[in-house]
Amino acid sequence: MEKRQPRLCADPGAFDPQYTANAQVAHVKGTVVLSFRLSAKGCAENIRVVRGLGYGLDESAMYALERYRWQKRKEPVSYVEIEFNFNPLYHSTEAPRFPKCSSQLDGRQ
Repeated sequence: MEKRQPRLCADPGAFDPQYTANAQVAHVKGTVVLSFRLSAKGCAENIRVVRGLGYGLDESAMYALERYRWQKRKEPVSYVEIEFNFNPLYHSTEAPRFPKCSSQLDGRQ
C-alpha cells in the first residue's frame, strides 16, 4: 500500500458540518471522531463514529465527510481517522450543499 498521506482536493472549510438545532439548545461543543476507509477513487467509505457527541452532531459530521474528496490513489487506505470540532460560536447551522463524493464521480447529484 502507498505510504504518503491522503490529500484533499478542496478546502475542507467548504464542507464544514452543520451545527444542529438540538446541539445549539444544549450548548454542546466538543469533538466528533470518525474512522473510515478511503477508496482508491478518493471517497470515504464505511464511516463509523469512534467518539461522538450526540445531538445530531455525529450524523452531521458523517454527512460532511461523505462530501470530502481526496486525490485518487492506486490502492484504498484503511482505518483513517478524522476529527470534527464543534463550537457554537464558529459553526454554521446550515448543512453543506455539495453532493456526495461518490455521486460526483459517477456524475449523479
